[in-house]
Amino acid sequence: MAVIGNNNLLSMWVTETDGWYNRSSSSWGEISSAYRVTVSPKRSDSKLVFECSLPNQTVTHHGLNHYRIYNVTDGGVVNEPQSHMSRSRDHAPSRGQYNADNVTVVNIRTVADSFSGTKVFTIQSHSWNSDTTRHNHSQGNSNFDVHFSTNMVFIVYEIEDI
Repeated sequence: MAVIGNNNLLSMWVTETDGWYNRSSSSWGEISSAYRVTVSPKRSDSKLVFECSLPNQTVTHHGLNHYRIYNVTDGGVVNEPQSHMSRSRDHAPSRGQYNADNVTVVNIRTVADSFSGTKVFTIQSHSWNSDTTRHNHSQGNSNFDVHFSTNMVFIVYEIEDI
């Protein structure tokens, strides 16, 4: 029953880290277990909104990096996007740039039905040609005007499904 209106916020879970994690693979896989969030909904008839803001240094070509939200507990992609021929099925892509120090902030988002119990979710990625993608930092280390270090934030909101 809605207290104020429709879709009231019931719960929220947050993982935030400034850890630097690199990934170099053309196959889907977890970036780091530090990016996991554990969710225990209050109701099984609610909706879950998954959002992740993930700064990264993209590879220095024009291939794509791909990201998706993955259910570690059940071994499946959360609300997996539809297949479109030979295209990668992901929640958010990012494209490489000419300069390896350039930052891209990938916003990963999807909505799914709630559940009973507790489950663990993570962010998976893969890159074209197994190129290294640096998450939360850039390649160089000369100074703060040229290179970056920042935080990944992964939030799951539970809202009433009215």
